[in-house]
Amino acid sequence: MLQRCLIGLPGLEDKVSIEGGREIAMAASKRPRSPGVLKSIEVSTKNDPTAAVKRRDGLKRSLVKAAVTNLDIGSNEEKAYATAEEIMEELEPLRPKARPSSDGSMNAKWAFVFTGKPSVGMKLLSTLSSLSKMLTFLIDFEDTFLEIGDEQSTVRVVIAMKLLGIPVELVVLSKLLPDRECKHGTMMSEKMEGISFAGIQVPVPEILQSPRTMEITYIDEDIMIARTAGAEPHFHLRESPCEQDDETCDVPAPYFEEAREKFGDKIAQKLLDRSLLSA
Repeated sequence: MLQRCLIGLPGLEDKVSIEGGREIAMAASKRPRSPGVLKSIEVSTKNDPTAAVKRRDGLKRSLVKAAVTNLDIGSNEEKAYATAEEIMEELEPLRPKARPSSDGSMNAKWAFVFTGKPSVGMKLLSTLSSLSKMLTFLIDFEDTFLEIGDEQSTVRVVIAMKLLGIPVELVVLSKLLPDRECKHGTMMSEKMEGISFAGIQVPVPEILQSPRTMEITYIDEDIMIARTAGAEPHFHLRESPCEQDDETCDVPAPYFEEAREKFGDKIAQKLLDRSLLSA
């Protein structure tokens, strides 16, 4: 469980100091902040909710454009992702949810868009994506997404593929717990609980058994930003607020649909590949 709590603004540490968990505190405090962050804080503190909403919507649109719709293979990825990180830093202080870790809007299906330092799981996704391009006769990478459910207490990372034409899924199941000592309601702990391949349970590697901490720095009806213990940003695009198996739910996710129009049926793989370009 995370032993400290950020104040919810990148680079600022809560005055409540609890032993342990200092890595995220140091990483966040040393990370350079965009000058625009100060402007965002100023807007958010003024008694003008309309201005804050307009500012937030504008930043969100710019973020999606930088990290998704305007990022083409062969373009200057490094510059585009640096821009995306700056926008995230401006956007985080304007989050509309007071306590993201306990907000029901987390329960949804999310696409991978942007990642900082890749985790072991993200490296696995990258490997599978690369193999599917080299060994098209063997692996067909079809879909991947992150699904949060059970009142934001479980996380499923699903990788759907075909092996020799046979549909299979690799599913990683983790448990989410909010940090009750974090008065800002942003900190959570995640622990992997199981892995299944084609419906068969496989042992969880020891390297993946330790809990990891994260801060949900921003969430709304379209996007989510989470930061790891090293303050690395992970940007997710809401694919759908529906549970994966709920066939009666048909709620559109506008930003994801825009990305689908651009990238087509292989959107999950395209977004994943772009996500890992930033690492």
